[in-house]
Order: sequence, then structure tokens, then C-alpha cells
Amino acid sequence: MNDLLPPNDPIDALGEAYELLLEKSLQNAHKSGAFVHDMIEKSRDEILALNKFSEDEIVKLAGFLKRDLIDAARYLGKTENALSSKYHSGEITGLGTLECDQCGEKVHFQKPSKIPACAKCNGTVFHRQKF
Repeated sequence: MNDLLPPNDPIDALGEAYELLLEKSLQNAHKSGAFVHDMIEKSRDEILALNKFSEDEIVKLAGFLKRDLIDAARYLGKTENALSSKYHSGEITGLGTLECDQCGEKVHFQKPSKIPACAKCNGTVFHRQKF
């Protein structure tokens, strides 16, 4: 695993950690869901061992990553519940577009980032935009 660079911005550092968790998880995505879950936990422990983040931050990142992977799997599987997870301001999300539940404003993410409140209505709950 690559060492994380000292962050200038804590949110950028969390985004970097999210990317590392995602990278490790996707390397084994062709395997079963239980295996991927175990890989996320192992990667989480490796990042925690770097002593750059608290256990609470890493637990949250792992949860965000699992949420995003579930949404991706639902989309790829084209199930009825595709893209139904809720995203909240203050959480970290990966690439893509979120839509405000309150007003429909779209927020685009080019890299893992902290979800802001909606710029249009100050809403705090989002869902992933349907493709």
C-alpha cells in the first residue's frame, strides 16, 4: 500500500484514504461480496495502522465506500432499487453526480470529496443521479 502524503487539508486526506480503500476493494471486485467486505476491513486496518486517521474516521470512510460500492453493484445489476442509497452533507463520496432530494440541484464530484450542503436550497440529503 502506498503511504499517504501529509495532508494540507483534512478533507483531501480523507479523500485520499477513500481512494486507497476503493483501489484495494476494486482489485478484488470480481470475487464474492463477502470477500470484498473482508478486503475493505483489511485495507481499513492497514490505513488505521498509518496513524494518520482516527478509528472513527476510518469506520466512516469504510461505510461510505461500502455504500458507494452497493450503489454501483445495484446499477450494474439493474435492480429495481438501483441507486437508492441516501447521501448526507458532511460525508465523503466518490466520483459521480449527486442530486439534492429537496430541490433536484446536481452536485458533481471529480474525485472523492466531502459532500457540501446544497448550494441552491441548503438541503443536506442527496441521492446518486440515475444514469
